[in-house]
Amino acid sequence: MKIARRQSEIRQQLAGIVGKENPSDEEIRSMEALDAEYRSNETRYRAALIAEDTERRNAGDELETRSGREWADMVAGFELRQVVAALEEGRSLSGQTAEIVQEMRSHGGYRGIPVPLAALEQRELVAGTTTSGDVP
Repeated sequence: MKIARRQSEIRQQLAGIVGKENPSDEEIRSMEALDAEYRSNETRYRAALIAEDTERRNAGDELETRSGREWADMVAGFELRQVVAALEEGRSLSGQTAEIVQEMRSHGGYRGIPVPLAALEQRELVAGTTTSGDVP
């Protein structure tokens, strides 16, 4: 912002000098100095924009990763037995299961109780053995 403001000031000063028919030697030197400063500021401004863009991309990648990680942690707490109890006995959902169902419904297009596929893909330790995702 500082660079952009200074660029605007330089343009105003140059506009005042350039409008004259016969500028003095001092005004010509001033124009040259302002022009050099303007070009230097343009380079700095472009560099600042590139640096800011890089920082935003890095922050965006972190946010996307964090968001995915948070969702995975929430899905890890999804209880399929609550869904079964809700469908068979009319019980209400609670905790992370209720939060996940509400989140999925907010994205639209779901009827009944949506179940995230990641909850179905989890493996559980049952009596010392693991059940595979391809075993019904």
